[in-house]
Amino acid sequence: NDMVSGKRSEVGGNILRLRTEIDSLSKSKQLGFFDKIMRKTPLKNYIYKYQSVKTNVDAIVVSLRNGKDTLEENMAYMRNLKRTSIEEVYNLQMRIAMGNRLKTLFEEEIAKPENAGRKTTLERGLRKVVTRIQSFTEMIMLYQQAIAGTDIINDNNDKLIDSVDATID
Repeated sequence: NDMVSGKRSEVGGNILRLRTEIDSLSKSKQLGFFDKIMRKTPLKNYIYKYQSVKTNVDAIVVSLRNGKDTLEENMAYMRNLKRTSIEEVYNLQMRIAMGNRLKTLFEEEIAKPENAGRKTTLERGLRKVVTRIQSFTEMIMLYQQAIAGTDIINDNNDKLIDSVDATID
């Protein structure tokens, strides 16, 4: 979770602290003469250290599971965004097809000699239709970029989820 949110240094610090705890667990088995005089038993030290390390490991596993849940939620959101984008592309393609038919009709009306008096108005309408078709075409390109982006994000999230599962195991 911390790695996804950009707090990579904290994750590294937590792992180093965990390693320090594990090292001290190993050392707690070896008592010196002074420790024996002070009546520190290796088993007590080992149990206390083990409980501390186990708490840290459990906290890390819980954080990993929460991060995995967040990734899965994000993937569902991205799939929904992709589906919506595909529907919008389809709708825009339909509107472009209608605009092309309208453009053809305008061009036919402009070409007729009886519409010479309305030619300026018809040309203005034609320009609006052509501008709208261009806008729709640009919007389709934006939606296609969004679709490609969601695919990349979901692929990366899949890899992260696999990594989290492997780490938890």
